[in-house]
Amino acid sequence: MVIGDPMEPDTQLGPLSSEEAAVKIADQVRRAVDGGAKILLGGKRVNQAGAYMEATVITNMLPGNPVYYEEFFGPVAVFFKVKNEQEAIDLANDSPFGLGSSVFTMILKGANG
Repeated sequence: MVIGDPMEPDTQLGPLSSEEAAVKIADQVRRAVDGGAKILLGGKRVNQAGAYMEATVITNMLPGNPVYYEEFFGPVAVFFKVKNEQEAIDLANDSPFGLGSSVFTMILKGANG
């Protein structure tokens, strides 16, 4: 992704709202990894002036991880793999927050199930 000034037409990922926000996201990513999560993509501050963080994908986030129930207010996506629909529902409901989420699957079902 092209990281930079959001006013530039080629920019795909702009800065976070503040330096404090960038420091917090970087710390959350570090604590997630220290707790056993894996970085699939990104995970670092960008080496340029400004509150920039690489787009980051984290996997292997388990309930015992110290940031499992924290929100990432930055370019961080946590991917979970589940075995079945019930496990997906249980995972989606395992939060003290009323947040949105998305489900991506390779299984295609028609309108009749």
